[in-house]
Amino acid sequence: MRTRFRNVACLLAVLFCLSGCLKLDLTLEEGGGGKFTLVHPASNLDEVKRRASSPSVTLEDASLKGNTATVRAKFTDVTKISSAEMFKDVVITVDTAGGQSNFIARLNNSFAKKTPESVLKSIVDRSEKEAVITVTFPGEVTETNATKKQGKVATWVVPTRDIVYSPLIRFEAKYKKR
Repeated sequence: MRTRFRNVACLLAVLFCLSGCLKLDLTLEEGGGGKFTLVHPASNLDEVKRRASSPSVTLEDASLKGNTATVRAKFTDVTKISSAEMFKDVVITVDTAGGQSNFIARLNNSFAKKTPESVLKSIVDRSEKEAVITVTFPGEVTETNATKKQGKVATWVVPTRDIVYSPLIRFEAKYKKR
């Protein structure tokens, strides 16, 4: 079975970089649904809510403290998570065969391709040094390009410089299907 879905947005890449930190905790469930918590720089809570929700993504909570937004949401179908503007530029594939699933997320960073070098350098210079993306899978992670793995959890720590300049970033994990 092959499932494709777009997940984390070009906007997310911009938010990674503009200021402060970014942390994404995503939980994928066996049936295709899941939930996420996203902490990122922001100044307008209404805009954050608009970009993070859609008919397929249910916003559970959103708050703004200083210039940091925290968003908690759930989704019933990961293939439709890209309907939220915030999650439009990452293509994810999940291939399942022989009791194992192969998860690949590709962040197609159009921001890096069309932004002047001086702006990219400024973003890197004034940003936190990294973003942390954690995915909890419905089975034990057996292989990954993540910075760290433990049981069902893979964590990627991505330098801001990579997020800003790389036209493509890959997040990969193989996990046992229950």
